Amino acid sequence: MLQYAPDSLSAGLRSVFFRALRHCCTKKAFALFGQALNNYPNDPGLIQTLALCKATGFPAAELLPAIVDTGGKTFLTPEQAFFLERSSAADIPLLARLLPRSKGKAQIYLLKALFRKATRNPSVFSKTVKADSATRLALQLRLRRVLKSNSGWPVHYYALGLSPFIADSSFAGLYSPLLTNKNVHVRLAAWKAYANLLPESFSPSLLSALSAGRKNFYFRAGLLKILARHKPLLAYGLIMKELAEGDSFYKAGLLEALAATRLPHAVATLKQFLQVPDTRLVNRAFESLLDLKRLSAADVRRMLRSPANSSVGTVLDNRLLAKKYVNTALLFELYKKFNSVSGLEVQQSLLSILKERSLEPDSAQIQLLTKYACHPLILRKLALDFSIEIQAPLLSSFPLPPYLLPDSIRAAVQNPQVEIITTRGSILAELYAGLAPLTVQNFLGLAQKKFYNNLTFHRVVPDFVIQGGDPQGDGWGGPGYLVPSEDNPSPFLRGSIGMATAGFDTGGSQFFICQSAQPHLEGNYSLFGKVIRGMEIVDSIVPGDKILEIKIRHN
Repeated sequence: MLQYAPDSLSAGLRSVFFRALRHCCTKKAFALFGQALNNYPNDPGLIQTLALCKATGFPAAELLPAIVDTGGKTFLTPEQAFFLERSSAADIPLLARLLPRSKGKAQIYLLKALFRKATRNPSVFSKTVKADSATRLALQLRLRRVLKSNSGWPVHYYALGLSPFIADSSFAGLYSPLLTNKNVHVRLAAWKAYANLLPESFSPSLLSALSAGRKNFYFRAGLLKILARHKPLLAYGLIMKELAEGDSFYKAGLLEALAATRLPHAVATLKQFLQVPDTRLVNRAFESLLDLKRLSAADVRRMLRSPANSSVGTVLDNRLLAKKYVNTALLFELYKKFNSVSGLEVQQSLLSILKERSLEPDSAQIQLLTKYACHPLILRKLALDFSIEIQAPLLSSFPLPPYLLPDSIRAAVQNPQVEIITTRGSILAELYAGLAPLTVQNFLGLAQKKFYNNLTFHRVVPDFVIQGGDPQGDGWGGPGYLVPSEDNPSPFLRGSIGMATAGFDTGGSQFFICQSAQPHLEGNYSLFGKVIRGMEIVDSIVPGDKILEIKIRHN
């Protein structure tokens, strides 16, 4: 097959070829990658593709020596660093040794790799660094340099997250300037590192910061969570006083801080929040109790009785809970209950659990499953997972509003522009009408109907994405219909705009904006636009910030 990717092809076309080969997901396709690496040893598209093969079971780690010269002196390319970030073969000493050979995007990828290893398994990371003095010294030297630099905020964010594992007293002076950094994620990371380094003396300074940042609810909740880990009784009193203040997002942050105290009284308060009408608070309380291992059977039953798709889905997404508390009869009962499009994710989870239990549905169960399927996508899943015969017209139908039917879509002469007006400022974006016409028309149609007015950015993951457009505000809502995917090979770069989904062909109203390049999203989500002005606003968004309006710009 490699004759279709000769040297005469441009690097861009070779990248498309290699990505298509990866999506074949066959052993024969994977076998060609070794040969491809010999033919194109430094091809950025190939290296990036190999980094992403981990998800398909390809043993990319075996190719580490061929991709990265671990003993060399040249700087790593961003693609090589991305491969190291994704590869399980890149251990802590190797990443620390290569960190001085990285800069720009490559440095961010290596710092992110070390940050993930440290946060996912703190004890192993600490033990490794402590036992290897060369690794510890290399990390200390590099992090000191990074924390002193004028690098972008993601570099400081990851460096601060790493520093508590290797810091000594000399780091205190490096943290101080970052405690007031303009980026809220960096500020909180600096306070967390500062508190870990000086656990006995940080409290007065943090309390002063709490008082100064009284109107910044996201920042306050983060500070209280830090305080809760070190001074639980003090934090508990402050949190309980503030639970009546702020919006739902602030209270959700306070519940996280409350859980961090790990006090018996905090557990009792979290249990009370399982009964409030706000689903975001209910779900956050439930997840906190789950982390604390303080859930009871009654708590789970209460969640399963909820009319909210997000609350039931929160239980079902945890397979251990579903296995313990949800019997087969209840699975069918819930399936029948959530039979509208808003229940799609619930029905998907229920079918996956039924399949895991090796259920062979009888005729009555088959009739129920087909009758109450909330969308043709569920019928397709039934046909695939349980070999149930479904009439072809039902499988191929895709209910859409009139303005999204194929005959109503016209290719735009030029890409339209929209202004996303938020509580933090305005973001100007260009939409790719030729690349994703259906997705763009859906987005513009919702904007024209004022659908997005006063909705929130409900999800923010630092150095990843900000996500909004959910009328429920908890990540489980949509416009009442689904939009087919228009996945394309265009790269997800900083500022790229994509359609959030719960699987293929499940777009709706939720969209995300990338804060940095995200290669693993390519070909998996409908990319339909890019930010052309206002990335500083994108970087400043926190959960709960509002989309005041989306205006369509007429050029």
